Amino acid sequence: MSTILYASVAVISVFFLAFLIGFLMIVCSVSSSRWREAHRLSPSPKKVIMGEVVAEPNGLRDPRIAKGKVWDTATENWLPQGKLSDEYLNGLAG
Repeated sequence: MSTILYASVAVISVFFLAFLIGFLMIVCSVSSSRWREAHRLSPSPKKVIMGEVVAEPNGLRDPRIAKGKVWDTATENWLPQGKLSDEYLNGLAG
């Protein structure tokens, strides 16, 4: 039984290591100017995950930001919601 456990841990470790190497290769291939630009659009990774990127900075439509509306159950109002667009993120990674 322990042999199966060790084998499964080894396989999971190999897949995790391959994912980590691939992720680091993508991150290292992006120029620093693109990272600064993405950071200006969304200063916090948590805001990207929560969809709290400002949809229209300075009142202007930015094509790098996908916008929408979300129903806030606490205030029972529609709120603007934004995220970095898929096209922008794909272009960022290569």
